[in-house]
Amino acid sequence: MDSRPPLAEAAAAVLHDRAERGLLLPEAGHDHRQAGSCFLNPTVTDHQARTLRSQGAPLYRTRAQAWRASAAWLLEACGYRPATEVTRGVRCSTRRTLALTAQAEATASGFRAALETMAASVYEASGIALHPEPVAV
Repeated sequence: MDSRPPLAEAAAAVLHDRAERGLLLPEAGHDHRQAGSCFLNPTVTDHQARTLRSQGAPLYRTRAQAWRASAAWLLEACGYRPATEVTRGVRCSTRRTLALTAQAEATASGFRAALETMAASVYEASGIALHPEPVAV
């Protein structure tokens, strides 16, 4: 028999899960000003997928059967870790490498430079291009 949990119970479960994965914005601390996930998981060739799989990278197939790699794994393979300062005032979240946070001295140009620096590191190491998820206006 199909049954649905009460809305409050479902909402609490979702918030708990997101908090466990570092997906909620804290009210204070290093991660309270964050841009969220900053790169899309890139599409990779069959050859790149085989190479990445041999290195332990997580991969998945899209509905169109294209391979996608984990942008977070690629960044971590290049040495980026939670809390890494990428450019002045711009750090990886203390919980997730893929999310960038703004410290007091951060600027918009610093965020752009951080995205460019991180994407260049991945490309130099793997030949895989990362594309920023946030759209600059």
